[in-house]
Amino acid sequence: MIGVMALAWAFATLATVLAACTSAPVPSASPLRDQPTVTAEPRPVSLSGPGSFVGIWRDEAGVRLPDGLPGGEALVLHVMRGQEHCGWHRIVFLSMGWPPGTLVRTPPEYHQYVRDPRGLLEEWPLARRFATGIDLPDEAVDTGFARGSWELWVVPREPRAVFLVNADYVERWPRTDQVIACD
Repeated sequence: MIGVMALAWAFATLATVLAACTSAPVPSASPLRDQPTVTAEPRPVSLSGPGSFVGIWRDEAGVRLPDGLPGGEALVLHVMRGQEHCGWHRIVFLSMGWPPGTLVRTPPEYHQYVRDPRGLLEEWPLARRFATGIDLPDEAVDTGFARGSWELWVVPREPRAVFLVNADYVERWPRTDQVIACD
């Protein structure tokens, strides 16, 4: 008898909770929109280190770009730090659909670019070499993609490199000839 009363009480409590939850409007969330606003001051993005690039990138309207996380959904742009167990934690990998803005799902569909200032990936085939403090090519165009003060620029007819621009500072990240991964 006590078991039946406990079960009845549990159902009544559950019904009350469900009624309370369904009576209040629930804000809708889009995976492409911002998360709830945080009142803390944002951390500044520095010019040094891979952490400057890793994280949420946004388009020109400030909308978060699909980054393929979590679970391997499609991506427009994904930037990640290399694996520490391979000694690649100072390397940054940028994967994106081409042309910029294209939604892709698998490595053959996206281009991979690499920021490797120490030359740790010299044995891997790269279309060009990483360079810093260079001039932005005249034919480069702004993709509208940004993280903090970093902007992503490309030369549309030449996908062998992308350019990360912060004020007057420019880095050239080469495209990999094959997807580079660490086991």
